[in-house]
Amino acid sequence: MKTHNNIPNCPGIYRIYFKNKSYIGATFNLKLRLQKHFNYLKNNKHSNYHLQKFFNKNNNLKVEIL
Repeated sequence: MKTHNNIPNCPGIYRIYFKNKSYIGATFNLKLRLQKHFNYLKNNKHSNYHLQKFFNKNNNLKVEIL
């Protein structure tokens, strides 16, 4: 994953993925949204059960700005 410092502070579409599993989202602020995703994941509080389960098992997710 890019560090949060390298993620632009602008609207965009993003993909969080590992191998053939993906989560796609859109936001008005990429940096803030991705920080929230990873904070929720690290604290085991993400609302997406499948993404949380995958993170807990692998903890090796990557981010792509589309």
